[in-house]
Amino acid sequence: MRRIEFDLDSAKATAVLLEDLAPKACETIWNKLPLSGMAIHAKWAAREFMLHLGGKNRIILEPEGPTKESVADTLDSVPFGVGSVYYFYRQAGVLRGVQRDYSPEFQRELCEFAIFYGHSAPSMQDPGRQPDPTKSVDIWFATLEEPIPKNFIAKADALNYEGLKPLVVRRM
Repeated sequence: MRRIEFDLDSAKATAVLLEDLAPKACETIWNKLPLSGMAIHAKWAAREFMLHLGGKNRIILEPEGPTKESVADTLDSVPFGVGSVYYFYRQAGVLRGVQRDYSPEFQRELCEFAIFYGHSAPSMQDPGRQPDPTKSVDIWFATLEEPIPKNFIAKADALNYEGLKPLVVRRM
């Protein structure tokens, strides 16, 4: 069982790769580590933050394993929410609106890790514009080990008010 470490501005949490659910994604991500960049809070999704994967960190994966939507239908049998770590990819034109903390690269297409460190809010999806599922990929590839360290949660919460902070994802 392989583990990875998230080092958010010197606060650390460990995650277990879900190699049985997403073996190809886990192998690709493992081989790409370490990754680093500036973490951004997902203000619209409660306790979630993201690491955009651009430039040399860019990872393009094929759909694999359970998606956020498929897992949401089986909440009783599959743990989802707190501690879930996802890979998200959206082709250009899927998202609308501009986040000032996003680089121009991510205002077109978006490639990122999403780390859910607390309970999430209801989806803020625009019901009038459902994304085309053929233009996006969501892969649940890791779960943070519990308990999630309090200093990690505090640093993640601080992203919401203090802005971007450095994040390194490395092999354990």
